[in-house]
Amino acid sequence: MYYRVNRYFIVDVKLYVLNISTIEKYDLQKMYKIYDKWPEIARESFESNQTSIDFEGIYHIVFAGMDG
Repeated sequence: MYYRVNRYFIVDVKLYVLNISTIEKYDLQKMYKIYDKWPEIARESFESNQTSIDFEGIYHIVFAGMDG
């Protein structure tokens, strides 16, 4: 990405938009299609029956994941 910065703003920003053929070239498993289904996946997970977890004896929890 090319840009020029003045004191307060980034100006002259040139954005590069990916087209579907470029995405498919690198995303061989077509993971990009999951993004369209994300609201549906989130709703199903939220509304699913969850079993209670016994936290007794657990003193440390690590949250890990992919940034994005």
